Amino acid sequence: MKKNNLSKFVRFYEMKFAFYFFIIAQFLNFLGVFAEKITKDSPEFNPIKWEKVRENAEKPFKRIIWKSYKDDKSFFEKTNLKNKSKKNEELKEEIREVGQGSEIKDAIKAEGQSKNLGSSKKSFEEIGIGLSEKGIYFDFFKNISAKNKFGLRVNYLSEDFFTHNNIYYEGRNLNAEYLGVGMLFQRFLFSQESRSNIYFQANADISSFKLSSNIDLTKETYTYNNLQITCSACGILTIQTDPDKVHIIPTISLGYQYKNTPNFKTNLSVGMQYIDPGSLENFTNTKYNLPSYVQTRVDDWVQETQNKIDKYSEFQPSINIGFSYSF
Repeated sequence: MKKNNLSKFVRFYEMKFAFYFFIIAQFLNFLGVFAEKITKDSPEFNPIKWEKVRENAEKPFKRIIWKSYKDDKSFFEKTNLKNKSKKNEELKEEIREVGQGSEIKDAIKAEGQSKNLGSSKKSFEEIGIGLSEKGIYFDFFKNISAKNKFGLRVNYLSEDFFTHNNIYYEGRNLNAEYLGVGMLFQRFLFSQESRSNIYFQANADISSFKLSSNIDLTKETYTYNNLQITCSACGILTIQTDPDKVHIIPTISLGYQYKNTPNFKTNLSVGMQYIDPGSLENFTNTKYNLPSYVQTRVDDWVQETQNKIDKYSEFQPSINIGFSYSF
């Protein structure tokens, strides 16, 4: 056991020695390279060699005789005038180019100002369309800052577009109809120039929201004194929420936006909304009162339906998918 410990100890120090030896060798190598560079660049190791230049014997200057070129005394004057006029033309051209450059800059600046003025005059800078649990929607947006949008949303759900099976007694369908107009606010996490973006959305709709179902009472069978009978004059029964009630439905969502092109975008959001359908009412399309055995059956249907609606939470999920185009 002691021999094993000793061998491990010796091996450890051998590895340690090799590591330090490697570090020291690299350090010395670096110093050698550094010293060589200093030696090459140092003036002490590369002294300047002075060499004596032989003096030329002094020679007398020759007499210079000035004559007119081609015996034309005005030649140099004309040449100087031509050079001056050429320089003046070049100077004028430079001044003209500078002036044109400033005019272009002013035009670009004026165009940018006109665009900004035009965008500020626009009522909406982006439109959108999509589908949600409330049917089809249309959005109209205006940018209020680099990351914020404010807009108007219109929702419409046709009565025949959506049915909810088995909410009514005996498996009858529930028809939903929705028409709402509301304000919309979006806050983006990144700048709107980003290709992928995440946004927070809050909106509130003022809407008419109706849940309804129609039952043809003439096709139903009833029990009276142990007899199975029908009612051919009973007409059609309508069970619905109050169609005249005005609903305010707030919604909070978290969304994702992807830019397919600089102007065309795909939007997806998921959130939560508050809806209170209210209580049910019923009526028929006839002027006569229903027989007691039919009315008892109708009361059971209405109560059963109201109980099932009340079991639904007032907080419901909200899902939106659509497209938008900015201009």
